[in-house]
Amino acid sequence: DIIPEVVVAKALSSLRTRSMTSSEITGAFVELRGSAVCRGRYPSCLLDAWCEWDEENTSENDNPDMFEDDQHYIVFVFADGGRDLERFSIHSFEEAKSILMQTVVALAVAEEAYRFEHRDLHWGNVLVSRQNTSVESSSSSSAGGRPSHEYWPSYRPSLTQRCRLNGVDIDLICHGVSVTLIDFTLSRTDNRPDCPFCDLSLDPELFKGPTGDAQADCYRRMKKLTKNDWSRHCPKTNVVWVNYLAEVMMSMKDVRMSAEQRHEMKSFKKRVNGYAKAGEIVWDEFFNGMWRTGA
Repeated sequence: DIIPEVVVAKALSSLRTRSMTSSEITGAFVELRGSAVCRGRYPSCLLDAWCEWDEENTSENDNPDMFEDDQHYIVFVFADGGRDLERFSIHSFEEAKSILMQTVVALAVAEEAYRFEHRDLHWGNVLVSRQNTSVESSSSSSAGGRPSHEYWPSYRPSLTQRCRLNGVDIDLICHGVSVTLIDFTLSRTDNRPDCPFCDLSLDPELFKGPTGDAQADCYRRMKKLTKNDWSRHCPKTNVVWVNYLAEVMMSMKDVRMSAEQRHEMKSFKKRVNGYAKAGEIVWDEFFNGMWRTGA
């Protein structure tokens, strides 16, 4: 049950540490530091952490203390990607645009590298952190193969991040925020012969959410696009979630916008529906001046 998610998480995490000759590189997918299948009682330290989080935030999941002594479960060890978009406070229209841009570019890179579709990119799966203005010191590549600062230069993280798409280096103007995408339970890639994916047709309840709910409507739109065959490559599903995130910025987040900026966001959301994949959205006029190519 869990193998597809592990495979996808490893593949996307590897996009941050690929070689200098790789055509696609991005640091926008959460770094997977380890995973393991375990059996037994859930550790007390994790139970305490779960209860603490539930008390502060109200979890939608069952308390893991319900499991028996022979329960199997998987542990993922991820880097800290920041706060989920639902709870992250956006201070300006420029920050909102940057979050959308970073998400679109990350999806575009993964589309080219692995024919990736996230298929569940709601605002809980987009993490955002604020970047300080300190300049990174130069260092060489580590034994683990991470890109050296010769490739990843000493930019102020608050200003610029670098990725590579179709062999072209791209600097993103980030306006002080950094995006990390997480949770690949429903995702699909073509990075190995058996094409890891989650068969959403086995979960009909997923498509019965309230009509007019932005997230629930996304699942139904994807079902129509894929014809309920979730093994097939359909990058338009990424477009569905970009459209949703634009709606989040306009209707679900308290983003200060002038009338002109709101019109700009609304026009972008409308145009998004006409694209076939995230790789096309990168070129939309909404992102003019927010990224540049070259050394």
